Amino acid sequence: MFKKRSQEVVASFEARDEKLPEIRNFVESFCHNNAIPPTEISKILLAIEEACSNVIRHAYVLGPGEIKLKIFRKGDHVFLSIKDKGKSFDLGKAKRVDLKKYIQTERKGGLGLQLIQKIMDEVIYQSNNGENELVLSKKLGKAYLLSGNSEEAIRNIQKALAISNLSGNKEIIKDCYMTLSDIYPSKGDFSR
Repeated sequence: MFKKRSQEVVASFEARDEKLPEIRNFVESFCHNNAIPPTEISKILLAIEEACSNVIRHAYVLGPGEIKLKIFRKGDHVFLSIKDKGKSFDLGKAKRVDLKKYIQTERKGGLGLQLIQKIMDEVIYQSNNGENELVLSKKLGKAYLLSGNSEEAIRNIQKALAISNLSGNKEIIKDCYMTLSDIYPSKGDFSR
C-alpha cells in the first residue's frame, strides 16, 4: 500500500469518509518525518481533509472509488497530489462565496475549495484521460529549512549570529533568536 522514495511517499485509499482519519495520519506522519513546523502541519491537514472530502462527496458522489496521494518536499516547499477517477470539475468556474451572505443565510458547507485556496500557496487542478489531479503546495519558509536537524539548525544560527555580531547588525541577531524560538517553542525563550 505504501511506497517510499527518499522524500516522497505515495499511498492509495478507498474514497470513503471512514478513511479520512487514515489519510490524515498518513499526511501527518510525512510532515512529522520531514520536520515540518506544527503550525504548517495544521494547515496542510485541514487542506488535505477538505480536498479528499470533496473527492468523496463530489467526484465519486459517495460511491466507490480510490484516492491516490503523493506527498513530497522540494527545498522549502511541500507538495501534495490528490488523484481520483471520479467526476471532474472546472476549477476556474468555482464560485467564490460571499462570506457575509453565507453567514447571514446560516448555510453549511460549500467553503472547502475557498478554504484550501486560502490555506495553501498554490492550488492546481487538471483532468486528463479520466483522471483528475489536484496539486497543493505550501511554502514552509526559513524556520523549516533550519528545523530538519536540531544540531544543524543551531550551527547555522550560530554562524549567522557570529557574522551578525561582527557586523553589529542587531536586527539580524534578533531575527536569529526569533527563528530559534519558532523552531523550538518547547525549549523556552531564546530572545535576548
